[in-house]
Amino acid sequence: MLIALDELRSQGLSFDIEFRRLPFFLRGSQQNIDRWLAQLGLPSEAPRGEVMKKMGWDRPGPGGIGELFERAGIDRDMPVVNEVQYADTMDSHRLAWHATSISSGKGEQMWRALSRRYFQGKDTAVRPIRLDSRAMLLECAKEVGLDVAEAERVLDGHEHKTGIETVVRKMHRAGITAIPVVVFEVQGVAQGDWMQDPRAKSDAARGQIDHPSFRGRAIHHGSGSAEAFVEIFRQLHRESSSNL
Repeated sequence: MLIALDELRSQGLSFDIEFRRLPFFLRGSQQNIDRWLAQLGLPSEAPRGEVMKKMGWDRPGPGGIGELFERAGIDRDMPVVNEVQYADTMDSHRLAWHATSISSGKGEQMWRALSRRYFQGKDTAVRPIRLDSRAMLLECAKEVGLDVAEAERVLDGHEHKTGIETVVRKMHRAGITAIPVVVFEVQGVAQGDWMQDPRAKSDAARGQIDHPSFRGRAIHHGSGSAEAFVEIFRQLHRESSSNL
């Protein structure tokens, strides 16, 4: 998406973007993760590389995960895959929400710190790399300038847990069963709540751009190419211009 924004900016079309992240659990609790890995014939501490091979995600050539990472500017060889393990992500979500409660900028910094460690193996010597690692989470908190004692208090309690679970249930009811899902909304143009309007679930319904539910809003399911995001931004620009 950022590549698409850079491309459009070079063509004289700029967007004032504000990011907001919502929580989602692919497999939930550690118990669910262990059950899933067992079904694959793998132990609970299996590194991501082994899981990728079992699932066929590491296939070479076009469409493989290596190519996707390379296009995003990430090392396609992924040496970190043998140092990363799957884990319950609730604590990482709670700490990120805590950071966001201080400022949206702190929240983005926290997600970036977590992502660089988990997806690229950067900025940390903590091993194994797991999103339930207290040491790694506190390392992130310190890096982004959070009060470490306050971060420890959050991790030791249950703060934000109920709110996170509520949002995840709402997304399930809206038909979100996998991630990533990117929701684009133009402030002052998009109407209603995309999680409340069942018509917003269908990408096919995007053709009804004259309907208020779709004007100024786009929902993209899955990882998109720069070309796909360029078209989404252009469409939103056209819809917004016609609304003036």
